Amino acid sequence: MIELDGSLRLAWSADGFFAIRVFAPRRDRVELIAFARVVADAALVERTVSGLRGALQQLYPGAFELRAQRHPRDGEEPYLVVTLDPPRHEPNPDPEP
Repeated sequence: MIELDGSLRLAWSADGFFAIRVFAPRRDRVELIAFARVVADAALVERTVSGLRGALQQLYPGAFELRAQRHPRDGEEPYLVVTLDPPRHEPNPDPEP
């Protein structure tokens, strides 16, 4: 289920973390779900943060960010945040004179 902040939350207990929150800004719901599946598959095999980072780096070289949220608010357990970089786009063209 997609959270109110636009992320998908995956249960994952490793290295002191209890979940992974997956974001895909400026991408549609289908792309978010597809990326979350890849993260979930990697997380099933990789039981460390460094292992998960390495597995995702092989699949999405330079196209994601992984960061730790060790002190979340509202009493949440520590979790990882994995964000798929926004899609590249053409810069705004120069206006015609």
